[in-house]
Amino acid sequence: RAKQHVQKHAEHVNEFHFFDIGLWDKDEVVKLYAHSNPLSTSYSIINLHKTDKYLKAQCKRLSTIMNELGHKKIDLLKIDIEGAEYKVIESIIEDRLDIGVIFVEYDELHSKLYTGYLDRIKKSVSQLQTYGYTLVALKPKCDYTFIKNNLCVL
Repeated sequence: RAKQHVQKHAEHVNEFHFFDIGLWDKDEVVKLYAHSNPLSTSYSIINLHKTDKYLKAQCKRLSTIMNELGHKKIDLLKIDIEGAEYKVIESIIEDRLDIGVIFVEYDELHSKLYTGYLDRIKKSVSQLQTYGYTLVALKPKCDYTFIKNNLCVL
């Protein structure tokens, strides 16, 4: 549905480019599982809502996408990818990508699907901090904003 929405509302905007691919830690076709609410447009690679309905989609590492588009850095990256955020963040760090601001929604805070979710979130936050980011904003619902230390003036 996102693709149809963009085609309807933004195809006339020359500065907007839509790519029909998902973000993951590998370049591969994966199953994306539907939300339990049929009105939702969210799909999850880790099956957050334990449904049987899925679609197959091409996913890529962020470094692959950046290389294909000729980008050396990203100013702002918003990650709201229904449970895939941990693997994607690890791949960003592995590939040493230059990203100024990273906004992450940790979806497990909504679903609490698996035990140990708080430890996974703490580990991910710690990984970003070790990689040189400062956590500058935290909304209780699950939204975390990180700024690269060389951009941060506190």
